[in-house]
Amino acid sequence: MQDISKYIHKNETVLMKMRESYFSSIAPDTVVLTDKRVVIIHNSFWGLYLGINILSPTRVSSVMLNNIMGTTNANGKILATVQIRIRGSGEESESSESGWHIEGLRIAPAHKLSSMIEESIQTGSTTPLEISLDLAKSLIDEGKSSMIWLGSEPTEYVSYILGIPVNKITRVNPIDISSMDRAGLADFQGKIFVCYGGNVSSQIARLLKDDYEIKSFVLSGGLASAINSIKRDNKVSGEK
Repeated sequence: MQDISKYIHKNETVLMKMRESYFSSIAPDTVVLTDKRVVIIHNSFWGLYLGINILSPTRVSSVMLNNIMGTTNANGKILATVQIRIRGSGEESESSESGWHIEGLRIAPAHKLSSMIEESIQTGSTTPLEISLDLAKSLIDEGKSSMIWLGSEPTEYVSYILGIPVNKITRVNPIDISSMDRAGLADFQGKIFVCYGGNVSSQIARLLKDDYEIKSFVLSGGLASAINSIKRDNKVSGEK
């Protein structure tokens, strides 16, 4: 899979990435879903395989999730097209001017992409159960749960910030969750998801509940809330 790190902002988390089939193009586009945007990397042939654009440039398109109205899937015999309808881009939902038509995707990943986009923009879906850090610690101390860290920092850092034993924290890349089978996802039953601000955790917990009936928890405010709490305590101690 293509290295996408230079196309992703530091403050966003990748939830899913895929590429068009080689049946569709010898220089297939790469499609990335983050917690904030949908990004399409339109690769040139030389740019994809040699990292140098010669005849044509590598182009990058993106749209913020809050500008997406919805998605539509069209399946062929082998490949599928995902249409992303963008606000203000057209009145007819099926017209070519009404958004992006991402062609040449494998059918199963295309449906997964569409589902995750819908989950991200949907306002009426299940609200994840947010819990405080104190309650999270209580559940972990009682052996009723453990923590799933969705960020890039090592679990030792998270353990230090949250005051939770490091052996009770498992780091999982959010993008790996989207490719797990039902048996793998079942391991998240009753677990406490933690990310930087709570947004990614909420999306994943909502997806697990709505699509797989897996109940999990979200640490309210994420790691940022705990860091801010430490800063406030240190400030008060300094003033004293």
